[in-house]
Amino acid sequence: MDLVKVLEVLMNPNIKNDNSDEECCLEAIIKKANFHLSEEIRNEIKNINSENSLIKQYLYIILFVLRELEKMDLGTEENMLSVSQYQIIKKAIGFATSIGIISCLLPGIQMENSPVTQSRFSQENLSIMQKYERLCDTSKIFLNSFSNLCLRPVLLPYLGSLFAALLQLSFAPLKKPNSNAETNIEFKMTNELYLQLKSEQIEFQSKLKKLINLCPQSEVIKEFMILHGAKKSPKWLCDNVKNLLIESIIQPYGVMSLIEAICEDTNESGNWQKLDIVAKLISVSHGDNHEEYYNSICSQLLDILMAKNLKYGPTIANSCMTAIYEVNPDICRRKIFNIIAEPFLLINSDNNSMILKTEEEISNSIETLSKCFLSNEADFKTLPIELIYKIAVPLFYLHLKASQSIYQHREKIRQLLLKILANELMREMIFASFLQISNDIELEENFGNKLSFQFGSTGGFEIVSKNVELNYEEIVNILFDLVQHDEILANSLFNFLMKTLSKFQEIEKNNLLETNCDLIERVTKQLAIVQLVSNLANTKKVQEAQIKMPKPLLLFIETICKNKKNNDDDADSFDILYISLMLVKIILTDRGKPQDWRPFDEFSQFLENEKKFNKLTEQTKSLINEIINIIRLRSSSQKFYDMSVDPNRKSEFDKALEDLTDPLLPVRGHGIIALTRLIETSNPDAIAKQDVLIYLFQENLKHEDSFIYLATINGVCALATHFPQKVIEILVQEFIDMPQRTSTGEIAPETRAKLGEILMKTTRALGEMAPKYKTLLINAFLCGTRDSDPLVRSSSLSCLGELCKVLGFKVGNLITEILYCIGCIIKTDKDYQCRRAGVLVATLLLRGLGKDMLTSLGNDLVILYRGLIHLRDKDDDSVLRLHAQLALEEFDDVVKNVLFAKPKLEKTIFLLND
Repeated sequence: MDLVKVLEVLMNPNIKNDNSDEECCLEAIIKKANFHLSEEIRNEIKNINSENSLIKQYLYIILFVLRELEKMDLGTEENMLSVSQYQIIKKAIGFATSIGIISCLLPGIQMENSPVTQSRFSQENLSIMQKYERLCDTSKIFLNSFSNLCLRPVLLPYLGSLFAALLQLSFAPLKKPNSNAETNIEFKMTNELYLQLKSEQIEFQSKLKKLINLCPQSEVIKEFMILHGAKKSPKWLCDNVKNLLIESIIQPYGVMSLIEAICEDTNESGNWQKLDIVAKLISVSHGDNHEEYYNSICSQLLDILMAKNLKYGPTIANSCMTAIYEVNPDICRRKIFNIIAEPFLLINSDNNSMILKTEEEISNSIETLSKCFLSNEADFKTLPIELIYKIAVPLFYLHLKASQSIYQHREKIRQLLLKILANELMREMIFASFLQISNDIELEENFGNKLSFQFGSTGGFEIVSKNVELNYEEIVNILFDLVQHDEILANSLFNFLMKTLSKFQEIEKNNLLETNCDLIERVTKQLAIVQLVSNLANTKKVQEAQIKMPKPLLLFIETICKNKKNNDDDADSFDILYISLMLVKIILTDRGKPQDWRPFDEFSQFLENEKKFNKLTEQTKSLINEIINIIRLRSSSQKFYDMSVDPNRKSEFDKALEDLTDPLLPVRGHGIIALTRLIETSNPDAIAKQDVLIYLFQENLKHEDSFIYLATINGVCALATHFPQKVIEILVQEFIDMPQRTSTGEIAPETRAKLGEILMKTTRALGEMAPKYKTLLINAFLCGTRDSDPLVRSSSLSCLGELCKVLGFKVGNLITEILYCIGCIIKTDKDYQCRRAGVLVATLLLRGLGKDMLTSLGNDLVILYRGLIHLRDKDDDSVLRLHAQLALEEFDDVVKNVLFAKPKLEKTIFLLND
C-alpha cells in the first residue's frame, strides 16, 4: 500500500466549488483513494462513518494514512520520504486541520491567522457531539504523529491549531446534567456523558502536557501568546493559557524562550523595544506563589548574565533585572544583587585565618558585577548604582590590594569604584567610609564591612577571616590614585578633606577625654590627610576646578586663620595654611584668571587683616604678600578690560589659539594655518612663545586627520626657519626615541614615518644652513633604517637619499656608513619596499658623487656593488631587478668616465723668483 499515493489522490485540485458537482467529484476522489487503501482501513472507515458523510470519510482517510505513517520507521532507507512527498503530507495535514480542528472549535477560539489550507468543501451542519468526536480523533492522530521525529517538521506549522484543540478538549466548561427533559433542545447532557467528558478532559490535559514537553519552549510560548491575545477569547481560555504561560516561563530557560518568542533573534541588537516588553512582562509576579515565581525568574536571569555563548546576554539580563528593580526593589536586592555580591557581604571575624571565600568566587563576583554596572551597550541597560553601595568598602579594600598587582580584574574594580563615587549626594559619605573618618555604625551598614584579602595560589584574591590592619598612608595614596585623573572627583575629595581638617581642629579643641591612643590615631590620620590635600593641590584638575569655584578654599583658609588665634602652637595648622595659600597662588598665576574676582578681592582684605593681627611665620607672611599683590594686579587688569568698549581686544595670536582648542576639525585646522602665517610674518606674540608653539605642533603631529597633519607640517617648517637648531634637535630626538613608544603600542609606525618627512621638509627649507645639521640628521635616518617596521625603514632610506641630494652630496666621512648601511639593506632586508628604497638611494649617490666616488671610497664600494649584482640576478621582484640594473649602469658610466677620460691639452707655466 502506497500511503503517500493515497494522499496525493486526495489532494487532487480538480474538485470544483460549484455545489452541483462537488459531491460527485469528492466521491470519485475517495473511490480512487480507496483503491490504494488496504481492506482493513476501508472497513475501519466504513464503521466510523455511520452517517455516510463524504467529508468525514475524506478526513478519516487522511488521519488513518498519518496513523500508518507514524507506525513506519521513516528513518530507514527504504521508507525514507522525498521532499515532494513531504510537501504532499504537509498539504494533507492542512486539509485535515481545516476539517477536523478549525471547523470544530468554539467561536471564541477561531484561529484568525492560522496557516492551514482553507477548506474547499461546503460548510457542514454538524452537531455538538459530531464536532467533539471529530476534534478528539484529529487531535489524537496529530499527537501520535508528532511523536514521530520524521513527521514532526510537517506538523510544526499547525502547532497553534493543535494547541487550540487540546485546550478546548481539556478546559472548556461542560454543561451540567439537567433532569428536566426538554424536547426542543439540540443537545442533552446526561450524568454518564458528563462523567465521561470529565474523564476525557483529564486525559487530554495529560496529552497537552506531553505535547508541551515535546515542543521547543519558544514555539509553545509564542502560540500561547497568540491564543491569549486573540480577540473575544473566552475567559476560561485566557485563564488557562495564562497559567500555562507562567508554567513555561518559570521552567529552566523559560525566560530565554520568552525572549526568543517575542524578539525572534537574541543574537541581534536590533529592536530593544521588544526586549523592554519582555522585561515588563516578567517583572510583575504572576500566579499565587510570588516567591517561587521570582526565585525561578531571578535564577534564570543570573544564568543569562553569566552565559559565555550568548552575545547580548548582559544586555538582556540587565534590562530584565532593571525592570524587576523598578517594580520590586527588595526582590531585586535579595534574589539578584545579594547573590552576585555574596562574597563581599560577609562580616569579618578575627578568630582564625581560615579562607572564607575562594579566588574563583571573588573573580566570578567581580566579573558579574562589571556586567551589571559597567555595561558597554547603554547606561540605561545597567542596574541602578544604589545597589552596589552596600559593598563599596570591601571593593575599595580589594582595590587597595589589587592596584599594585597584575590582577586581571583590577581595572574593573577601579571602574566600579568610580561608578560608586559618581553620585554627588553620597560621595562625601563614601569618602568618609574609605578614609575611616566617621565612627557612625550606620555608615558601615550602608557601605559594607572591612574585609581582609590575600593572594591565592593562582594569582587571585581570597577573603580570610583574619582581620589585618592596613597602613593609613596606603589608604590615602590609593584614594588619591583613584580620583586624581577625574576633575569632579578630585575637587570633591579636596573640598571634603578641607571640611574634615576643620573638624579635626574642633575635636582637638573640645575633646577633653581623648586618650593617648586616640590622640596618636587622630594625629596619624591628620598627617596623612594633610599629605593627601597637598597632593591634590598640586594636580592640574583641582587647580582648574578651584578657579571656577574658589569659595570653599577661601572659606577654609579663613577658618584656619581664625582657629590659629586660639591655638598658636599648632604646627600642623601652619602646614595646612601654607599649602592652601600656595594653591591660591598657583591658581592665580599658572592657571589663568578666575571668572569672578569678587571673592578674591574680599579675600585679599581678609589677608591684610590677618597679617597684622595673627602670629604667622615670616615665610607665610611673605606668601600672603605675594598673593595680595597678584590679586590687586589682576583685579585692576580685569577692571580695565571691563571698562573697554572695544570688543576685539584679543590679538591675532589669541584668536588662533582659541581656534586650536575648538572641537571641530576645520576650525582647528584654521587655527594651525593662522599660527603658521603669524610665524612666517614674524609676529611678536608668536615669536615670543616659541616653546608653546613647538609643543602644540608636536601634539597635532599625532593627529590622524590628514588636513590637521599637513597644516602642522607647514607650521613646523615655518617655525624651523626662525629657530632651526631648537626645532630640528627636538624633532630628531623625538624620531630616535619613537621605537620604544612604538613597541608599546602608544605610537603607530606611520607616525614615525610622518616625522621623518617633516625633518626632510624642514631641511629643504633651511637651504644653505642645512650642512650645519647634517651629522644630526644622517644619524637619525640611519637609526630609522634599523626599525622593525618596513614602512619606517623604507621612509628613512628615502629621506636619507633626499638629504644627500639637498646637501649636494657633501656628506664627508659619513658616506662610508651610508654605503655600508645601504649595502646591508639591499642584501639582507626581507621587505621588497625597503630594498627598492635602498637601490634608489644608491642610484642617487652614484649620480651625485660621480668619479670622486672611485678615488675617495675605493673598497667601500665592493659591498654595494656585489649587493646590486645579487639583486639583479636573483631577486624575485622584477621592478627591483630593473632598478638594480640602472644602478649598475651608473657604476659603469662612472668607471668609463675615469678610465676613458679625454686628455686635456694643458700647459703649465711656472713663475720663477729673481
